[in-house]
Amino acid sequence: MKKVFLDSNAVEKKVKAYYSIPEFLMMENAAHGLENAVLNHLGNFYSESTDFNSRTTSFSDKSVFIACGKGNNGADGLALARFLKNKCQVYVYCPEIPKTEEGKFQYEMAKKLGISFNSIFNNQDVFVDCVFGTGFHGEISEDWKVLFNAAKASASWKIACDIPSGISKTGIVSEGTFKANETVTMGAMKLALLSDSAKDFTGRITVADLGISQKDFCELGNDSIFLAEDDDIKLPWRHGENTHKGKFGHISCISGEKAGASILSATAALESGAGLSSIIETSFSNIIQFKLDPSLMITKDFPKASLAFTLGNGLGNADTSSKIKSFLNYFENYLVGLLEQNKNCSLIFDADIFYWSGFPSFFKRISSFSNCKIILTPHPKELAYLCESLELFGEKLNPASALENRVEIGKNFLSLFPNCGLVMKGANTFIAVNERIIILNGGGACLSKAGSGDVLTGILASLLAQNYSLEDACISGCALLGMAAENFGKDRFDLTALKLCSEIGKTLYKTNEGGK
Repeated sequence: MKKVFLDSNAVEKKVKAYYSIPEFLMMENAAHGLENAVLNHLGNFYSESTDFNSRTTSFSDKSVFIACGKGNNGADGLALARFLKNKCQVYVYCPEIPKTEEGKFQYEMAKKLGISFNSIFNNQDVFVDCVFGTGFHGEISEDWKVLFNAAKASASWKIACDIPSGISKTGIVSEGTFKANETVTMGAMKLALLSDSAKDFTGRITVADLGISQKDFCELGNDSIFLAEDDDIKLPWRHGENTHKGKFGHISCISGEKAGASILSATAALESGAGLSSIIETSFSNIIQFKLDPSLMITKDFPKASLAFTLGNGLGNADTSSKIKSFLNYFENYLVGLLEQNKNCSLIFDADIFYWSGFPSFFKRISSFSNCKIILTPHPKELAYLCESLELFGEKLNPASALENRVEIGKNFLSLFPNCGLVMKGANTFIAVNERIIILNGGGACLSKAGSGDVLTGILASLLAQNYSLEDACISGCALLGMAAENFGKDRFDLTALKLCSEIGKTLYKTNEGGK
């Protein structure tokens, strides 16, 4: 996992003091990180046989425009201009002399080297944004908006230094924010880059070293926020021959007034490796309206061998239905009975169950058992409601503000329910589990379809039934959903939940030994 920081400036100050690294050296390394990004892109114009490993490689027919602000981000841009001189055509727009000491130093060096300032943007091959950093607040001036909009409308490859100008350190995007194809962030990953609203502006994100490795940089920070990486994902795959279906778990998906949701969960559970998948037909379920895959088992009773359950998908309103409320009381007692027999149970809560007025007491009772693995998977509206019902936040939230406060919500959740997992869905997924906030930034716009959350519920239940730890199930389940979406086509609009279920198996085959 890669550490993520809300305030990287505080960590950077510690790094400078602890390792005795001067500001100038860190700035030089930041500029080299930008230089690598620029030259790598320019290298794409040439044949693969061309040698681009040397910094002396010339791209004399290519041009780079660097927009510099008056702070240290601008100073990074001036250092970049110095490195690129004689490698390509360099144009610098620097309307104000930098205010920082390092900025003034970089300005004088660039000036003495003959760098041309206050150039006009004219659709250069690369546009580098070195205007504002993580300290940005307020509004973007009209002059910068005009320039950023011109860059957006151009065919230039757009690179942001540290963070696209206009995004605050908490990830709030201002009007006119620079829209990058690529962001080169310095020293460590910033939380602001992983907010939902920032996702359309950052492009590909890479981290540049500032004179020491990312590992050494991050060791001086105490943030408990992490970005999941490929090595953290453990996808299901069957390696042994001497097996049977019972070894891979039996899922029970409780169907409600909209039984299609539970059917999707049960289908996804099978696709992601569960040995058996049952749908519990309640007295208020409309499952009779559906034609079902014969692989799914339909029953009115809980199978004795099934210890993994999904609850809430398409359930209906328990506060207005006596049948639903009666069933939930029965299920609570049934589940407590299993747990008191020291059975190891798993439970995924989603959707309608969060709006039930009795959910807080139900959840607190079940989560008090150490032998029950529980994951909650709210979308933003449900998360806002949970914050109030479970007292996870000090003020009333709406869906948008719930998204903005997922780190604090997650930490508060873990302080109250340390043995549970909270999957907070959004454009990026935030997971609260094991005293950490873990972020996944895969997936795509194609997942914005009814039923995607039901598929995730089934995947998570399947992995828990296959004896995944709570953390591994949360990370790997959310990652698998995102990988399936990307495999289908992250920007396509024709993805349906059933198609998504089909992509799960294809994705697992493609990424495991079967795809080699």
